[in-house]
Amino acid sequence: FRGGLGQVMEVSSTEHSPFTLSANFDRVLHPPRGRAGGMDGLAGRLVLGDSTPLRGKGRQVIPAGMHLTIKMPGGGGIGDPTRRCPERVAHDVRNGLVSPRCAVTLYGVMLDANEQVDLDATYRHRNGMAKAGTQT
Repeated sequence: FRGGLGQVMEVSSTEHSPFTLSANFDRVLHPPRGRAGGMDGLAGRLVLGDSTPLRGKGRQVIPAGMHLTIKMPGGGGIGDPTRRCPERVAHDVRNGLVSPRCAVTLYGVMLDANEQVDLDATYRHRNGMAKAGTQT
């Protein structure tokens, strides 16, 4: 299974005054782990509008006129990505959840120009990945 999807939120004061964040984000320092051969998720981030990073824990003041971006990670995957159903990968590509590049490099799924699964090419590519030892 693909890991859970992340979320990005932007927060600012409508009164153009400073506001306080009491951060309690575990996945900023410790990315979500995959299970049973699944890949780890990415670490989350807290950043100000000027790209200043914030801590994942503790009370922090956001200056007046500045917005806060909270990049929350998704979960890690479960199971070997190259064993995921190719049609599910293609569905995620068509919906913008997985890039065409990751469909090939992580899941071993080959898509045609219409983002439909090419089963023969997928089978050959996945076999090549397994022989080369690039399976995760």
